[in-house]
Amino acid sequence: MKNNKKPADWMQYSSLGFQIVVTILIFLWLGAKLEVYFRINSPYGQLLGTFLGIFASLYNVIRTVK
Repeated sequence: MKNNKKPADWMQYSSLGFQIVVTILIFLWLGAKLEVYFRINSPYGQLLGTFLGIFASLYNVIRTVK
């Protein structure tokens, strides 16, 4: 008698929130590094990194849900 249970649907989505936060924080950090590298005084690098992180997170959510 084999027990080939697939994980519950909620289990495959349980780490999605953590992935969203980590992705946005990594892109925010990269944006801050861009500001230092290009000597930008305004927070444009951080804003760019945050928005790219949000879009990457949304893409990951959509890809996971499908």
